[in-house]
Amino acid sequence: MSFAFRFVIQSNVGVIRKSNEDCGLGSPYVVAVADGMGGHAAGEVASATVIQTVKDHLNELPGNSSEYSNWLISTTNLAHSTIGDLIAADSEKRGMGTTFSTIAVLEDKIGIGHIGDSRIYRLRDGELKQVSVDHTYVQSLVDSGEITAEEAAIHPRRNLLIRAIDGIHDVAMDIDQLDAELGDRFLLCSDGLTGVISDGLISQQLQIKDQTVAVAQLIEFALAAGAPDNVTVAICEVINDDALLNDGTAPIVVGAIESNENSTVVTPRISKSLVLKIAAIVVLLLSSVFAANTWINNQWFIGVNDGNVSIYQGIDQELGPVSLNHLVMRTDLPFSSLSQNDSDAVSHGISITDLNSGLTLIEEMMLRSLLCEDAQDVCIP
Repeated sequence: MSFAFRFVIQSNVGVIRKSNEDCGLGSPYVVAVADGMGGHAAGEVASATVIQTVKDHLNELPGNSSEYSNWLISTTNLAHSTIGDLIAADSEKRGMGTTFSTIAVLEDKIGIGHIGDSRIYRLRDGELKQVSVDHTYVQSLVDSGEITAEEAAIHPRRNLLIRAIDGIHDVAMDIDQLDAELGDRFLLCSDGLTGVISDGLISQQLQIKDQTVAVAQLIEFALAAGAPDNVTVAICEVINDDALLNDGTAPIVVGAIESNENSTVVTPRISKSLVLKIAAIVVLLLSSVFAANTWINNQWFIGVNDGNVSIYQGIDQELGPVSLNHLVMRTDLPFSSLSQNDSDAVSHGISITDLNSGLTLIEEMMLRSLLCEDAQDVCIP
């Protein structure tokens, strides 16, 4: 059996940055994300060069998995040389570079290529696994046992890359192949997402059936968390090659060199009669659950997760085995350090309007907890 990707890809400049140095490629057989670095040194040029080079050589992607490494090495080295030529022609571009993470369909396998700290995840049977390894200074410290993964997440040099495509140093890319199963979902993203969103929330969103909704919500969560960097997200699901439509499958690019559309979805062929039946069922279901679901998704509250004050989306209730909320952010504020009043309130769940209002309230709680720590008597502000 031969496979293909049903994919959705989007890129957002984020809250802080003025320009988008990310670039992404979506196609039925190759999906890629590149995160440019260098700022004034033209990081967007580096990421766009790599993505455009891969796009230009899609028709050379080998059907034989044994030739995948040669194709990927040849293509990325060509992009590497182009970046080097751009630097040689303009010294101000020295210092630019880019991460690069890609997956490709190789008959019944998935080819992986990775350099830098953009990430590749796979969701299979509800289990999320990171299949790429960050090429960062702090990851090397984690690998050597010098610091923990939790310490790496807040390390001041956590964004320092030790590998990238920069036109100067040799390209040292991780290349691998994975077995593929129908229904496998892959997430490719820049660190603009993983820098502010937990793997737990990523796993929850990746299980949403509608890939367009899942991608959009991941980006919205990143924006709500401050999104200090550009955010690029691609979700692709492994489907049967025969299920591809004859149209709408042209490769697209988002981000630094964006096509007319900033997302696309490749869907399986469905008959008109089946579409009408499905539509009728969907209308009936939506009419009864849409209002309730919308209301629940607009609710937020502050509670406790693993001993720390945390922010949840939804309502603090369960419907049988189904939880009507999910964890959005677990803060560093210990529940045990709260004042008596704050402790009582959080233990019962504090309703908030959105993520930002929750963060503001938690900051106030933290200040009160510091006052209590210094107080000689029992502190009940």
